[in-house]
Amino acid sequence: MTTQRLRDLMEERVADVETDDLATRAWARAVGVRRRRRMAVTGTAVAGVLVVAGGAAVLDDRQPTNAPPVGRPTSSPSSGTPTTTPRVPQAELAGRFRGAPFWWAPSAEHDGELPVLQVPGLPDMLSMADEEPIGTPPDTVVAVFGTGKQQYRLLTDDRMVSVDLSDRLGAVGDEGGNMFNPLGPVSPDGTQVIFRQPGRVEIWNLPTNTWRTVETADYEQAAWTRAGDLWLPGQGDDGRPDPWDRGDQQYSHVIVGPGGLAAELDWTVDAEVPGASDPGHYANPEFVVAGSVDEPSLLATSVDGRGKICCSPVGWFSHDFVLFEVSSTDGRQVLAWRVGTPDLYRVSAFTDVPRPFAASSWAEDAFTSFAR
Repeated sequence: MTTQRLRDLMEERVADVETDDLATRAWARAVGVRRRRRMAVTGTAVAGVLVVAGGAAVLDDRQPTNAPPVGRPTSSPSSGTPTTTPRVPQAELAGRFRGAPFWWAPSAEHDGELPVLQVPGLPDMLSMADEEPIGTPPDTVVAVFGTGKQQYRLLTDDRMVSVDLSDRLGAVGDEGGNMFNPLGPVSPDGTQVIFRQPGRVEIWNLPTNTWRTVETADYEQAAWTRAGDLWLPGQGDDGRPDPWDRGDQQYSHVIVGPGGLAAELDWTVDAEVPGASDPGHYANPEFVVAGSVDEPSLLATSVDGRGKICCSPVGWFSHDFVLFEVSSTDGRQVLAWRVGTPDLYRVSAFTDVPRPFAASSWAEDAFTSFAR
């Protein structure tokens, strides 16, 4: 039997048996595997595109900011990756001045980058915009702001109201002909306000909406005692601790806080103070003195961007923070210093401020009553 005859017999024997096309199945399986591999690679590429696109979407959602960059290089970069570590602006301890720790505040351009400290009774925005004057004042105020010719804004219960006192008060000037706003100190409890007039002071009692006149030649020096009584030069000690009596010029009256704390604004007269790394700092700066009389701390505030008498203390919040009003080319704000530390905070910002801004006066007990 030939080989061909044997092949024909075998094909006849299995002709009725169903068989799989193994070659076709194998080819189909190979095509399927290749398709799945192609899809897997394509999926990976798509996923990569989505990740990048998602990152771009997040970046695109960020709001643009004009704030200056914060932070400084922590070390020399070892590669092309930046090593700058952002940080919050803080005061810089430069040494001691006449026995007290001496700090330099950050420059004014960094005020907007400070963390926020919320103080009860003090809103985050203080609008000086004109409003229709009210006829009856509130019983107490946190602060009084002079915004024009005998136009005043009163801060009370987290709101501002306007009053017109032009029918009661007139202009005031010194011997050199320099004019200034008549607004004087608010009593510690916020119920009375001193207004200086030539040869006298006018005292406004808010709860009764009445006035009384006290004649005095030194009307510019009229102040309040801690008990809330009117104090005039020549009446002896007013009972206020002086946190800094070491030979410098005092710019503001003393703000008394809880537990015998006190604060004021001073200026170094021809004195060498510890330097700071910022060359924009003044050689003889103004500084806020705060703390106890025996252990005060000093914060130099007349740094780059601020003018003269820029930073008067306005009150204490708890035993830790002294609040002070600052002015710069960027506007006016209320900041807070955790006394004796590098920590500074934003409290409130002034808006709609008239130029020039006339005056401000704060009730000392407005914030210490919230002591924690």
